[in-house]
Parts: sequence; structure tokens; C-alpha cells
Amino acid sequence: MAAVMEKLLLLAVLIGVSAASGSLLGGIEEAPVDDQVIQDAAQFALSEYNKASNDLYVSKISRIVSAKIQLVSGILYFLDVELGRTQCRRAVVDSLELCSFHTASGLARKERCRFTIRTIPWLQVTQLLKSQCQEVTT
Repeated sequence: MAAVMEKLLLLAVLIGVSAASGSLLGGIEEAPVDDQVIQDAAQFALSEYNKASNDLYVSKISRIVSAKIQLVSGILYFLDVELGRTQCRRAVVDSLELCSFHTASGLARKERCRFTIRTIPWLQVTQLLKSQCQEVTT
């Protein structure tokens, strides 16, 4: 219940900021990548990404490059995220925090992903609408 109230409060603040800044409701706005709601949306997208992946290893976020939000019938988050393959196998992961990135040649892998997440706080709905990833070669 507290999480729902927090998201409703965020929605109210975003509407207020949108009105005060003169930007249109429904317009896409930049958001700070270190904001907790952005971090939560990114973790949700990562979880869905790992569920859908066929990789033997799980990935985790190395960096959130950019974040944008749009107030619609809920909140849309547009995230540009860098992911890296970890040393943790899918079947035995308890916490991604304990997983370090692969560095060995042939196992290390980085991807740049664009995620679109929709939340409808008053219905307690969160969905990954779009996931588009491309391998990054170094």
C-alpha cells in the first residue's frame, strides 16, 4: 500500500512540475537516472529481460544511460540501459548484487537496451511494453 501511495504522490508531483514548467501533459520529459522510480523501472525491465533470455547466465545493469517519462493513462518510462553478462547462472541466482560481470574472453558480453515500461499505480500494474537490445562490441 505504501508503494502505491508513493507512486500516486510521484504522479501528483510530476503533474505539478509539468504544469509549472509549461510543458504539456502527455509530453515526454527527461528524468534523472538516479531517481528511485527510474531505478525501480529499470530493475523491473531487467527482471523481465532475464526471464525471457535463453542465456545460461543472467545479466545485470551496468549503467542507466538516459531516462524519460511520459504521463499518459499511467506513466511510461523510456530507458536506455547498458547490460552486462554476469558470472551467475540462471538457475542458481539469489541476488544479482552478488554477481560480478564476466571478464573472460568469449564469456564477457555487453548490450545496450531500450526499454519501455508502463505503470498504472492505482491498478498496481507494471508492464514491459518494449525491449530492444543490441550487442556492444568493444
